[in-house]
Amino acid sequence: MWFTYSLLVITAWGFADLFYKKSVTSEDSSSHLRVLTAVGFVMGIHAFYFLLAGKTEYSISNFITYLPVAGLYILAMAFGFYGFRFVELSIGSPLENTSGAMAAVLTMIFLKQTMTWYQAVAVIVITLSLIFIGTEEKKKAGITKAAGRRHWFLILLFPLLYAFTDSLGTFADAYVLENFLTEDQANISYELTFLIVGIAALIYTVKILKKRYVLKDQLYPYLAAATETTGQYFYVHALASNAVIVAPMIASYSAIAVLLGRIILKEKLTRIQWISIFFILCSIFVLGIEI
Repeated sequence: MWFTYSLLVITAWGFADLFYKKSVTSEDSSSHLRVLTAVGFVMGIHAFYFLLAGKTEYSISNFITYLPVAGLYILAMAFGFYGFRFVELSIGSPLENTSGAMAAVLTMIFLKQTMTWYQAVAVIVITLSLIFIGTEEKKKAGITKAAGRRHWFLILLFPLLYAFTDSLGTFADAYVLENFLTEDQANISYELTFLIVGIAALIYTVKILKKRYVLKDQLYPYLAAATETTGQYFYVHALASNAVIVAPMIASYSAIAVLLGRIILKEKLTRIQWISIFFILCSIFVLGIEI
């Protein structure tokens, strides 16, 4: 079943990135907060279903233990939602998934582990590809040097912040799961934390920013939340069944997002950018195998 689960994860998260992109715009400064609210509510419903169904033992201490890890993951997601306001899906999704490269570098620096030559080559390829993507975006921005620099900065900043924060979360997650919590306890804690963040985002949107929250206008945020939560559910089961093969396979879900960006959103990238994204996806796959 692991192969079927993996395909479901790849499909669900590929569409989740599409719906995230459809949910946010550079003109609406609070659109990313609405996505946080939607994801929080849907994940909260899923967490309470597990708790009421009695599928796993759970206590408030589990929530407190996992809170720092959940905080890192949710902060990464917030960077991702905000970043999609400025970057094409075809660029943002692969850039966010360079977290594997950052995790490899962090492991080498802080845990004194060594890289294989495969990992080293993958990290170098990703770094060069990012430079090419940013350079091309700067050219596309045009007009003035200042505008070009700002566009290039926004294009790369938030996806890379996502990748860096997500890689830190991955480190913390591995430690907590190995020593304190089961996967189900961690997953429930993550979803309950996201629910609290979602409620806070809603209150901030309505009370502080004084913007309306009309539920019927939130189709794409809730589609994103549903596909994100669905992918997460199958991800846990797929990883538990065959982690060695599943990890690199699922990391390639960005390829689905890139394809959807080209077909549905009609995104147009330069030839150099397409080649760079291809090499990034290949490197992500290699890192998934080696890590």
